[in-house]
Amino acid sequence: MEITINNASTSSSSLLPHLLRRLNYLNEKYLNLQWSIKFQQVLYQAISLKKKEEFDSEKYNRKRMSLDVKFLFANRIIQ
Repeated sequence: MEITINNASTSSSSLLPHLLRRLNYLNEKYLNLQWSIKFQQVLYQAISLKKKEEFDSEKYNRKRMSLDVKFLFANRIIQ
């Protein structure tokens, strides 16, 4: 099964809600797509982090890297 996400929008502020809607759709239609559930969780964690921290703080950068690494390991991109 091949899944593509096409979006003609160039605005990043409209891209994120679009991705989350698509992920909701995928999670409801295909119940065994673990990658989409994990990716959705990472996006929500990133949104939450963005609201809490300043972008240039060291604490923010450590948390962001932690989310990146969790996503990569969860999806077996790195081992």
